[in-house]
Amino acid sequence: MKHLVCVFVFLAMVGAARAQQATRTGTAALYCLTTPGFLVVARNLPDEVGVEFHGRALAGRTEATPCEFAPKAGDLRLGGPEKPYTIEGMDGRYLAVTELIGLAGTLHVYDLSSGKAVVSEPLTEANVTKTVGGRVTFTIRSGTGTAKTCQRLAEFTKQGGSGEIGVPASVDLRTGTLSRSTRTVCTYAQ
Repeated sequence: MKHLVCVFVFLAMVGAARAQQATRTGTAALYCLTTPGFLVVARNLPDEVGVEFHGRALAGRTEATPCEFAPKAGDLRLGGPEKPYTIEGMDGRYLAVTELIGLAGTLHVYDLSSGKAVVSEPLTEANVTKTVGGRVTFTIRSGTGTAKTCQRLAEFTKQGGSGEIGVPASVDLRTGTLSRSTRTVCTYAQ
């Protein structure tokens, strides 16, 4: 039994070492997020809300990581004038960002080891993205509200808008796993 407990403690420590919330360095205008083996460098867009950034897997734990905006070939590079992003969180190799297009935007979660999006979901206009302890919560846009699906539709219409159906969801940044609620919400949309 004693050996079994030691094995479980060891496995718990190994699992915790694989994912680690990012450390932030730099300034408000240019900052870096690092976890063991991964780096993201973000800089504010002039005259825009949001950032542009590049991210990559580091060659090794000892690779120098100066906090400067200097993308390399093969880096994941997103953002720029007229295509801003906000960074929601980073844990281990997973980076969550919101692409700020239109009234609502899209939440993407990238695996920095491959540069590929593992989650891409449209957000409701009323979405409030929160990141706590390596988990990002948000509301996925799933459709337009109707009198049957949206109790407050008449109120929203009187205010000059409409109803939008959303599904509360979250992503565990330690694993890149998306979880969706079984319930829906209806919120105001323009």
